[in-house]
Amino acid sequence: MEAAARLDFRSMIRLAAASVLAVAALGVGAAWASPPVRIGVVCVGASGSAHGGQVRPASIMLACGDGNYWAGALKWKGWGTATATAAAQVHYNDCTPYCAAGHFHVIPGTATLSNLKAGTCRGESVLFYTRLRVVPARHGKTIPAAVDEKLPAHC
Repeated sequence: MEAAARLDFRSMIRLAAASVLAVAALGVGAAWASPPVRIGVVCVGASGSAHGGQVRPASIMLACGDGNYWAGALKWKGWGTATATAAAQVHYNDCTPYCAAGHFHVIPGTATLSNLKAGTCRGESVLFYTRLRVVPARHGKTIPAAVDEKLPAHC
C-alpha cells in the first residue's frame, strides 16, 4: 500500500510539473504571437467604431457621402504581411447626365493595403493598415480615378 501511495504521489508531482510546463509554454507562445491586423475604416473618410476594426473586409466604400464608388468582392492575399492585395470588383456611378440619373457599372480592379501601424481597437492592441490604394482596371471619362488614401490606426 505504501508503494502504491508513493506511485500516486509521484504521478501527481509529474502531472503538476507537466501542467506548469504546458502553461509556461502557452504563455511564451502568446508573448510571441503578433497582434491581429485590421483596417481602421471601411468607408474612406468616415470614422467611428461602426465602420472600423474589420479584418479582411469584403468591401470598402470609397465615396461615403453618396455611395457612388466602392470596391467589392475583395479576396485578400497576404493579410497580416506588410502589403495585402485583393482582386476587386470596382462599382461606380457614371453620373451621366448627373449622379442621381447616372448608371452603375462594375469593372475589375485591385485594392492594396500597406503601411502597418500599431494602434488600439476596443481596448485591444492591434496593427492597422494605414494606406489604401484602389485602382480600376480601365480609365476613361466616366470611370473614377485611382484612390490613394491614408487610413486611421484606430477604430
